[in-house]
Amino acid sequence: MTSSASNVPKRFRLPPQLADQVEALAKSDGVTESSIVTNALEAYFHPQKPDFVALEETIAATLDRLTRAIRTVHRDQQLGLETLAQFVRLYLGSTLPPSDELRNEILLHAQSRFDAFLRAVRDQVVKDGPYVREVLKDGG
Repeated sequence: MTSSASNVPKRFRLPPQLADQVEALAKSDGVTESSIVTNALEAYFHPQKPDFVALEETIAATLDRLTRAIRTVHRDQQLGLETLAQFVRLYLGSTLPPSDELRNEILLHAQSRFDAFLRAVRDQVVKDGPYVREVLKDGG
């Protein structure tokens, strides 16, 4: 940037909102409004080329973080499934079979309960359809 002695005075009109933003930034950063406008014009007229190495490092770090997050979710899902399987084994191993009368009552309502379960699962899949399709596609 050139020294202030060689600066050319110019007058500009800014929209009120933009003028307020420049003023607030100048106060918060402790710089002049002229320096903010000068830096903005320099960046506009002489844009910097992107640093592809830094961009690649950022993308790689993000992908690494997402991969670790996916592994964590997968591990948690496996733990949840194993916990559920253990619970079912424990329940079935420690629960007496129902009496004939109770078994008939259970069988009488079994189909409607199973249908309600299927409706709930179907509603959840429809709600999260794109995600479920993506998971199924990636897993297969």
